[in-house]
Amino acid sequence: NKILSQLGNIEVHLDKLYANPDPDIQGDEIRFLAAVSDLADRELVITISWAKQVPGFCNLSLSDQMNLLQHSWLEILCLNLVFRSCPYTTYLRFAEDLQLSPEDSKSCQCSLELDNLTRKLAKKFTNMGVTKEEYLLLKAMTLCNTDVVIENGEAVKTLQDRLQDALLEYVKNRYSGNLRRVGHLYMLLPSLTHMKLLTKQYWFDIKKDGRVMMHKLFLEMLEADS
Repeated sequence: NKILSQLGNIEVHLDKLYANPDPDIQGDEIRFLAAVSDLADRELVITISWAKQVPGFCNLSLSDQMNLLQHSWLEILCLNLVFRSCPYTTYLRFAEDLQLSPEDSKSCQCSLELDNLTRKLAKKFTNMGVTKEEYLLLKAMTLCNTDVVIENGEAVKTLQDRLQDALLEYVKNRYSGNLRRVGHLYMLLPSLTHMKLLTKQYWFDIKKDGRVMMHKLFLEMLEADS
């Protein structure tokens, strides 16, 4: 499975994330927000560089690449968080040094709806036993599956088809031809889109609140996706 091995090779070079929360910041909520805002900005930079290496993505026009990235990056970050938190053991793993139990989420004033949905998804991924390979293909498909106006629909569709074929091939080989699993994997995607919308609202509220510094690129990409 050529695409899968290429995606696996890119992933090897992605460093583990560390939040390095600032111990001098007073209050759980502000310390958490400052750390996660910085983390999201760094992960966004990593995601842009990752996307450029996804097989076939760089063959699209620059305008199509930008459009797809602007509307999928936050969903990709949501997917990363969910998969990092698997196998789910009551902790959401934002980074190696930042893991939140439900009690921690309350003390950090996290959005209850967003927190519950993220945990529910992490449980679903864990119960389904979503593999690293399936995660890599879902991530690439999320990048190319955005409903945006694009210049060359044919080129994007070809890329989508290649990724879907790679997933079909992987599932067929891994699960003795049980292709129902592909449908179950696709059924995870609407919840991820819902999670992205809640996350976007969460960050817009943080921006309006003005208590935490948000990086320029992070803000620009947030605006571009609205």
